[in-house]
Amino acid sequence: MARNFCACRLFGKIALDYPLRSLLASLKMPPALQKKSSLLFVMTLSGGKQSGDYEDESPRSRELHPTRFVPDPICIVHDILMLMKSTSLSLKSTLLGWDRKAILSAQNCRDAHPLKPSPRKKEIHMKATEILVTEHNAVLVALEILNKVGDAMGAGATDAPGDMEQLIDFFRGFVDQCHHGKEEDVLFPELENRGVPREGGPIGVLLAEHEIGRRCIREISTALVRLRSGDFKSAESIRTTVGEYREMLCSHIDKENNVLYPISDRLLGEDEDISMVERFEEIERDRVGVGKHEAYHDMLHHLKEIYKV
Repeated sequence: MARNFCACRLFGKIALDYPLRSLLASLKMPPALQKKSSLLFVMTLSGGKQSGDYEDESPRSRELHPTRFVPDPICIVHDILMLMKSTSLSLKSTLLGWDRKAILSAQNCRDAHPLKPSPRKKEIHMKATEILVTEHNAVLVALEILNKVGDAMGAGATDAPGDMEQLIDFFRGFVDQCHHGKEEDVLFPELENRGVPREGGPIGVLLAEHEIGRRCIREISTALVRLRSGDFKSAESIRTTVGEYREMLCSHIDKENNVLYPISDRLLGEDEDISMVERFEEIERDRVGVGKHEAYHDMLHHLKEIYKV
């Protein structure tokens, strides 16, 4: 039975046994995608058995079949989706002919499948609010770095202005355009549609604080230009504004994590959440750009080490 699900590399070519092809066909995927998924799957199989796990394998068999796998049908579906992980849910749904709930379920099923525990780390579908909380964690680290850089500028550290420029780019590009964009263009309108008021409610307060944050970053950026032009008194102005921004944004994050997001989790159902996650992906792709998120992460990690945060 194990051999019936064997996918092997034979004479430099990929050969697929019939049961694997049959399984992919049973998923009702388009024929072209079945073929492509089959080939890609063989090259990225995980959790299979290596050569030597079969007691009846001869040396000649091992030579012809240097690597043998015993893939789990459930894992096949999971790995196909992982190959498409950079593809939006909407496009996955179109290509596979599955609804979005089925896709998310399949992405999570490998570790839940009782017949074959996975050695691979589970990829979990995060809720929209969980994504935002995770981003908040990165912002809180950046705020601590920002505070240290402000202090270093006040002490006359020569590298600090360049580090401040990188942080300004992070707070403009990631925090404002991406993170605040997800809230202002996706989450907040969804909550308003469910009766959460903008005026006189939490949304209005949070939007006002977004504007305060933008003003602080503009002031820090302007003062940095003056500092580079020889106005060394601007360093103290930067430190003051950094302190204001840090205090405001920490309080802001606390309000969202502990007040607004729990409201969202109560009011919005699974369908709305899936739609929001998909739109989050679009915002990150369109406003931040491919690879920029990772570049921000690397920058924060680098500055975190320098400033001992």
